Amino acid sequence: MLATRLGGVFGFPPTGISTFWPPNAILFASILMLEKKHRIICLLSAFPTYVVAELWIGFELAASLVFAAVNCLAVGLAIGVVRRLSLSSAG
Repeated sequence: MLATRLGGVFGFPPTGISTFWPPNAILFASILMLEKKHRIICLLSAFPTYVVAELWIGFELAASLVFAAVNCLAVGLAIGVVRRLSLSSAG
């Protein structure tokens, strides 16, 4: 793949490894500051981006859909846990 041949320019792992832990952290931090309706919109708009990126690094469509769903679900669940913990410790 072209991306892996570019060497140190981009930090792409070899095919077979999901590349989206750092973007998950960025998405998590961004969504944490939003209201509930905007969080849902942000997660739904992140889903196709994850799918395209997973396809681009070489996964098949079914695997890309699963990885994208899991990435968005993980961020959504983490937001729920953090918000619940922060609300319970505040009061």
